[in-house]
Amino acid sequence: MSHSEKSIVTWDGPADPENPFNWPSSRKWRVTLLACSITFLSGLSGTALAPTAPLLTATFHLPPDSSRTIPPTYYPIFAWTLSAGVVPLLLLPLMETRYGVRTPYILCVLVLALSTIPQALAPGGAYPLLVAIRVLSGGAAGVLQNVTGGIVGDVWAGPRARSLPVALYIWALVGGLMAGTVAGGGTVWGANVDDEGKEGVGKGGLSWRYVCWWQLAVYAALVPIAYLALPETRGSVILSRRAASVRHSTGRQDVRAEGEEEEHHLSIVALLQDAVGRPLRMLTTEPLVACSTLWSAFCFGNALLFTQSIPRVYGELYGWESWRSGVVQAGLLTGVTLGLVVGAPVQDAWYFTTSSSAKTTECQSPDSEKAAENGVGVGGAEEEEEEETFLPEARLYLAVPASFLCLAGGLFLYAWTALPALHWLAPTAGLVLVGAGIFTVVTAASNYVEDAYSRYAASALAGVAFGENLTGAFLPLAEQALYARLGLRWAGCLLAFVAVGLSFAPVVLVWKGGAIRARSPFIGEAMYENGRGVVAVVGSSSSDRTL
Repeated sequence: MSHSEKSIVTWDGPADPENPFNWPSSRKWRVTLLACSITFLSGLSGTALAPTAPLLTATFHLPPDSSRTIPPTYYPIFAWTLSAGVVPLLLLPLMETRYGVRTPYILCVLVLALSTIPQALAPGGAYPLLVAIRVLSGGAAGVLQNVTGGIVGDVWAGPRARSLPVALYIWALVGGLMAGTVAGGGTVWGANVDDEGKEGVGKGGLSWRYVCWWQLAVYAALVPIAYLALPETRGSVILSRRAASVRHSTGRQDVRAEGEEEEHHLSIVALLQDAVGRPLRMLTTEPLVACSTLWSAFCFGNALLFTQSIPRVYGELYGWESWRSGVVQAGLLTGVTLGLVVGAPVQDAWYFTTSSSAKTTECQSPDSEKAAENGVGVGGAEEEEEEETFLPEARLYLAVPASFLCLAGGLFLYAWTALPALHWLAPTAGLVLVGAGIFTVVTAASNYVEDAYSRYAASALAGVAFGENLTGAFLPLAEQALYARLGLRWAGCLLAFVAVGLSFAPVVLVWKGGAIRARSPFIGEAMYENGRGVVAVVGSSSSDRTL
């Protein structure tokens, strides 16, 4: 603890074992893998009901999807996705500054588990109740997914250390949504609706309600696991609690953690205004954020659009039932996994070749905003350190060909192989390419914004995530009209042409990104503060995002 006019609680030296950056690698990986696993599993709840559409129609006496511009069976997915985007934007600032990660995280797992019960028990005339409960489950799942990015940034310092954990996080985030349809389709495998329009059952006697019951079993099991295995990871919160302990034991009310007094003087309304207002302002005024958001949001929108288009395409071409088409989305998950295993190491290798070092004099650890938030070096002496930096645009090198060849190329393949004469593996191969493209694009956009905006990376990423979730919620609403008016192939081609246009975004950013960054007031402020000894360098914080 250092003393000035007020006593400021800091870490006990650079090797303080309670500092999450100093945890043993085994503990860091335990926390990272737990958080990524929960991110993946919580994503299942978003799309698992999609393959059960005919059964939902029969149970709740809904009008046929084909008779409505917006399919009624999509409402539960829409409610979940929209809530998953809005709720974290409101709750995360409070978690990061007031309550920490651990307790709200465990409560969200509990809420996610409990919310599956009324979904499974919803009576036939209570479809609005099912949709309303999905808002609750989507909000809880969204917080869990978003917080994982912060957990990664809380325990891993620097771009090299964070590279693999961030890639695993993006895989879990995107892959969970795609795996949901596979799990849901597998649950009701063989399900049918009898001649009287009543709900049928699968070969194993399972109805759509069992999709909710197995989710309850999974999420209920996660509650004690999270309680026992997840420590508090937010360094600033750990220091605040340490300061509270000192105040309690010594009776000295002047003891504070760095930034604690300023944060607690802010009202919740003021805190939310800043936390919500800045991401939205950056989304609408910063070209790099807006460009990255359009590019990445299109990928998220397609991931959700496939929950509606795949049953249509495979149903019309091959006469497949909805549950069987849901399992086909394993092709997307395969592509995402290939992007992680093959693409991520290649991209990292290219990125790290742009390394450069410079002597910097700083009062804090050179890991930018996340280090400052974790209290690293607060109150310490100035010391000269060699800081490794990287070219932000290098994050986009692999994404340029991947966006053209995998994302756009996969969409073209998916569209133009939509022929009854061709085997179903042909359009599925297109889905594999699209999955690889989605992973590469989302990872590149997230890392690029993080590197470019340094101190304001968390706000920039929150803006990107908000755009992704809005697109993920609303783009699938156009599926019915799009495919009904244009047909299978031309509807798919329209999406592919949009992908081609958006694929020029990383080209422009690689070409002119440096000049655009030089004109950004947010980046300029971060560089100015860096020159004054305030941490604001490449790799500020991990991706705080959700879907």
